[in-house]
Amino acid sequence: MPIREAGRIVWIIAPSCWAAHRLTDPRGPVQRRINSFRLTSSDRLQRFIAQHAQATLGRRAAYDLRRRQPQFSNAAALHVGKGVAIATIAILVLTTLALYPAAAIGIFSVMLCAIFLAAAALRLSSVLYKQSAPELPLRGTDRDLPIYTIICALYREEKVVDKLVAAIRALDYPIEKLDVKFVLEADDRTTRRALDRLDLGPPFEIVIAPPEGPRTKPKALNVALPLARGPYTAVFDAEDTPERDQLRRAVRGISGRG
Repeated sequence: MPIREAGRIVWIIAPSCWAAHRLTDPRGPVQRRINSFRLTSSDRLQRFIAQHAQATLGRRAAYDLRRRQPQFSNAAALHVGKGVAIATIAILVLTTLALYPAAAIGIFSVMLCAIFLAAAALRLSSVLYKQSAPELPLRGTDRDLPIYTIICALYREEKVVDKLVAAIRALDYPIEKLDVKFVLEADDRTTRRALDRLDLGPPFEIVIAPPEGPRTKPKALNVALPLARGPYTAVFDAEDTPERDQLRRAVRGISGRG
């Protein structure tokens, strides 16, 4: 994170793994590009950002998709043309029902039956396709596995968080390669107390979603995504019980290796 100090740019860096080794090399490219920096921990840096940039983080998490790519957002405003078309269709349907009720009911019944039969045909046709069981992944070496981020958006889940934590701890994946983030709402004190009683420690981290914007799961996930340390991310619900080798299978499926 760059800050200005006495008229110059100072970088606040929270290094991890190989980044720490690169910073200690005086002949490395990082030393030539960054003349002045301060070291801190990831936890302190994230707490500082969460404390001083809550409104900005909340707005980005809640509204950035609608602003940047409205075609992918459910919150996109309804276009005038679409509104007129929907209103016109509604008027035609109501007019038809009022003038020709028997004929309109018959037409609608045929349309609904056609939709139902098409859905049934699609399900029946699925039995014609056979897919072989997936090949068991090669185990590989833990050293080659990437960091895997797991994000869990929780709200009033104090009754099941112990099972979720136990399932994550049981995963067949190196603990030093896991980055688990529980996203809580600011007023969800019961879930926070339940997590505190579990004495989490690494690799678990609690992220508090800013109150800015709607209180939804997509917003909570957007809050945690910029903090993800791994190149791969999984999203678990509070009731999920993942298979022990789920993450290894996912890595192999993406990268083609064990």
